[in-house]
Amino acid sequence: MRDQEQKLVLFVLALVVGTLWLYPWLDASRIAAGPAEPETEFLVTNAANNGPGSLRDAMFRALRAPMASEIVLRVPEVVLKTPLPPLAARSGITIRSETGRSVLEAAALHDGAPVLDLRGGAVAVANLSIRGAAGYAIRVAGRDPVRIDDVVIS
Repeated sequence: MRDQEQKLVLFVLALVVGTLWLYPWLDASRIAAGPAEPETEFLVTNAANNGPGSLRDAMFRALRAPMASEIVLRVPEVVLKTPLPPLAARSGITIRSETGRSVLEAAALHDGAPVLDLRGGAVAVANLSIRGAAGYAIRVAGRDPVRIDDVVIS
């Protein structure tokens, strides 16, 4: 009989703890997972035209960022096979090379699309070399300021 009483007490205790845990007024006492800090720096570690770590991937992620962001190229050269997305961000986007001057090779772009299409939102480009563009290397549109530093076009 003693064993049955212990099981009943444990069952009732588990039921009380479970009920208290699920009760809505305890929500304020629970430890909540805080929001993750938004990412503001996107690293280009893949020299391919697309895929994870590519310039294209970093540009799309920066365009979705809720605050000013920076795209940092850690590869010496990116070979573009298709046009990059236009850049327009309310909070600003900076594209810069971390390896001295990264090359954007655009010889495969035959449709005359610009290599970098800067459409506004405080966009900055620095330490790049754009090579082989059939059309515009950089097209700037819009009223927002655009800053271009140490960019070589050939």
